[in-house]
Amino acid sequence: MKIKKTIAVVLLGLLVVASSAFCVQVTLHTSDDSFVSGAGPNANYGGNTFMRIRHQSASDWGNYFPLAKFDLSPLPSNIVVNSARMRYYVALTDDGGPGWPAADDFPAVAAYNNLQDWAEGTVTYNNRPTSDAAAADTLDHFGLISVDEVYFTSPNTISSGGWLEYVGAGMVSLVQDWANGITPNYGVTIKGTGDYTDTSRYFDLQSKENGNPAVHPTIIVDYTVIPEPATFGLIGCLVALFIARKR
Repeated sequence: MKIKKTIAVVLLGLLVVASSAFCVQVTLHTSDDSFVSGAGPNANYGGNTFMRIRHQSASDWGNYFPLAKFDLSPLPSNIVVNSARMRYYVALTDDGGPGWPAADDFPAVAAYNNLQDWAEGTVTYNNRPTSDAAAADTLDHFGLISVDEVYFTSPNTISSGGWLEYVGAGMVSLVQDWANGITPNYGVTIKGTGDYTDTSRYFDLQSKENGNPAVHPTIIVDYTVIPEPATFGLIGCLVALFIARKR
């Protein structure tokens, strides 16, 4: 009788544990990343170590932009996304030399959900996927806040790179919809939202082809696992069975 009581207590404990959601953090990597260029509308840049956003004229922010699609296979079903941190490393470049030696105003850079599938080995400017009209998330700076941040919306003298990190509620919602299958996972397109006047500046976001894994694009997802209803039913039946036998 004592053994049966012990088993029943253990099973009840398992039921309590199973009914408790638990948090997990996982880092997702790109399955595809590339950029497209209006200057080479049929060219494919999927093998490049960088993804370029460039400005040479008023239209170029819309003609050079990166695309990134992330592998969501590490995410289980039945999750609630608590936070999502999509990040790209910026290697600043200048046609006249490294870095930005002069102060400039920069427009914000936004991530837009893609509405069509694409592959890094075949995507070009002419066959690029369409994307949502509204941005999932918009950044007005890069770098670590209060450490080395550089704001796009005011003049800055820049001499080093930093991280573009999308961490807003819009990004959380997008990753949640991808994980739940509400929105197909076709990744995002990164675009500047305005113009600036210097003709030689551009951003190079590092791609998964870069030899240093530390600068590859990633999404760091913190999520809560919601147990399957079948788990409750199975353990509940076992508990009921042992309690009934105890009587």
